[in-house]
Amino acid sequence: MNLFTAPAFLAGMVLSLSLIMAIGPQNAHIMRMGLLRQHLWLTIAVCVATDIALIATGVAGLAQLGGLSDKLLGAMTGAGALVLLLYGTQAMRRFCSRSQHRPPP
Repeated sequence: MNLFTAPAFLAGMVLSLSLIMAIGPQNAHIMRMGLLRQHLWLTIAVCVATDIALIATGVAGLAQLGGLSDKLLGAMTGAGALVLLLYGTQAMRRFCSRSQHRPPP
C-alpha cells in the first residue's frame, strides 16, 4: 500500500490543512484584541487551549468519526457550520458598524 493513498495519511493531511487555515483568523483575532487592549491574555490562553485540544483530538484518531451514526455526524457537522455562520455574522456586523462611523477623509 502506498503511503500517500493510506486513509489515515489523507485524514491527517486534511486535518493538518484545516488547522493551518485557522491560524490566519486566529492571529487576526488576537491582534485585534491586543490593539483594543481587551482580554488579551484570556484570548491567548483560550486559543492555546483550543489548539492543544484540537491537535490532541486529531492525534487520538479523528478518522474514527467515520464509524459514528449518520445522525450524530450530521448533527456535529451542522453545529460546526452554525458556529462558523454566527462567527462570520458577528465579524460582518463589526465591520459594517465601524465603516459607518468613520469620519470622511
